[in-house]
Amino acid sequence: MGKTPTVYHLNEGHPSFAALERIRKYVSDGLPLRKAAEIVKKSTLFTTHTPVPAGFDVFSVDQINRYLGPIFSETGFNINQLMGFGRENPFDETEGFAMAICGIRLSTYRNGVSALHGKVSREMFKKLWNNALEEYVPIGHVTNGVHLPTFIAENFKTLYTRYMSEAWVYKPYDFDVWKDIEKIPDSALFEAKEKQRSRLIMFARERLKKHLIKSGGTGSEITKADEVLRPDVLTIGFARRFATYKRGYLLFMDEARLEKILNDHDKPVQILIAGKAHPKDDGGKEIIKKIFHICRKPQFRDKIVFIEDYDIEVARHLSHGVDIWLNTPRRPMEASGTSGMKIAANGGLNFSILDGWWDEGYNGETGFAIGAGEQYDKEDYQDYIESMEIYDKLENEIVPMFYNRDRTGVPREWMHMMKQAIKVCAAFFNTSRMVMEYTDKYYMPLHELHMEVSENNYENIDKYLDWKENVISGWDGVSFSYTNVVTNGLEMGSEITFEASVISEKIEHSNLDIFAVVDFDGESGVLEKPEFVKLQYVDDNNGGHYYKTSYNVEKAGKMKVGFAVLPSHEYVRNIFELNFVKWA
Repeated sequence: MGKTPTVYHLNEGHPSFAALERIRKYVSDGLPLRKAAEIVKKSTLFTTHTPVPAGFDVFSVDQINRYLGPIFSETGFNINQLMGFGRENPFDETEGFAMAICGIRLSTYRNGVSALHGKVSREMFKKLWNNALEEYVPIGHVTNGVHLPTFIAENFKTLYTRYMSEAWVYKPYDFDVWKDIEKIPDSALFEAKEKQRSRLIMFARERLKKHLIKSGGTGSEITKADEVLRPDVLTIGFARRFATYKRGYLLFMDEARLEKILNDHDKPVQILIAGKAHPKDDGGKEIIKKIFHICRKPQFRDKIVFIEDYDIEVARHLSHGVDIWLNTPRRPMEASGTSGMKIAANGGLNFSILDGWWDEGYNGETGFAIGAGEQYDKEDYQDYIESMEIYDKLENEIVPMFYNRDRTGVPREWMHMMKQAIKVCAAFFNTSRMVMEYTDKYYMPLHELHMEVSENNYENIDKYLDWKENVISGWDGVSFSYTNVVTNGLEMGSEITFEASVISEKIEHSNLDIFAVVDFDGESGVLEKPEFVKLQYVDDNNGGHYYKTSYNVEKAGKMKVGFAVLPSHEYVRNIFELNFVKWA
């Protein structure tokens, strides 16, 4: 293509071979392996999308040797060097080659795809930085978003443009733009939503008829397809890949209670379901079979429709037309999820477990939560509790709110929540904000880093590797000889002084960072929300490097203070990156 990239963004473990291929090319051009690997690392971002270790590919020595051995043989690689990039312990020859670990080892920045997923990823990969505090494991997050112009219904686009101008298209990340959603009359927004629901019902009936014709349904069955569902009824959507952790069965655990909710004479409810299971996921297939069987029961036949052959067209109609989007993953198994973001942008309300993006998107007014973010040891008990909460909230909150209409037939409380969902969720969970965040946090810093290290045939990489070797060889000689906290009484707003002296026989003081690690949670021996306060070098005395700094107390509680010394270099972008730290 004639492009010379300065930044490589690897999404999930699968493209990690691209990093190995870049190393191979550099080595083929005559660079040493260590230098080639460091060059690649200084221009790579790795994004993980998986919240469980089982989701990552791991290959055996024989597989790597068979498929990559011939490619790398001419460069002088041996198989253990190659395997080391993908091992938790590079020297453990019993380990397989994990694609995710390869991506992590050959990158400068790494991130999950939601705030919760970033936390889960730090927990998953903490062994790679076993000396780091978990909060400081070098994996961040950028929450996913959706491209609003692609997924918002046309009549909603018209409304948004009329009352918010086209700024919502060009600056969807600007919260001030979305505040103008309040200018849209409730009646106009509700009417637009009703039209979308009607179109969804017509589409669902047509798809049902096509399936019946294709499968040899009787004439009466095909005719009755025009009678299923109603365009004026609260409509719940549930559509996704039927992996077992998504728990598609949760809504159907108490059929008698569900029947009562759906068939209420004054406040009826209907459900549209779509999705597929992986061909090898027998558990997912069984869930679909169970739901399909329930759909065909007389008491549910007109109220629950399973739309077969789930595709983009089905997804588009559902995201435009449903009133409630139900999502029931087992926390924290949903890395992010994006379908619910599309629902919110189209005036639908999410009703979900606080997992993935919804853990950030829910604020009490943007939709409904199942649970409070708790996690259970016993899965059966968790399923029961959360299933009962689904029924409780449908009966006592969601259904009554939807049907509570004023004299003009508009559900005012519902409309308030709908506008909050659009205002908050559309403004943040969009691809414009997402790409801007990637650019600011990762792309530009990596680009600038690559441009600096590539000067003079990567001369700065040679200097960095010499520095790193010096730190590794001299780290055992680093220790604290003195630490102190000087106070004149601990009160809010008072100033205290942190002092420390560090002995370092082989590493100069300019290559070290010394921190006072401050926490106020009050629990002994545990750091909950540590603050790293950097001390400034003063001079050398008594054979050590002396540091100190002033600190203003701005929090209440029992203050705990520890001290940490870590390697310091402009190319090290996380204080725990090298996994070297000494505590006092």
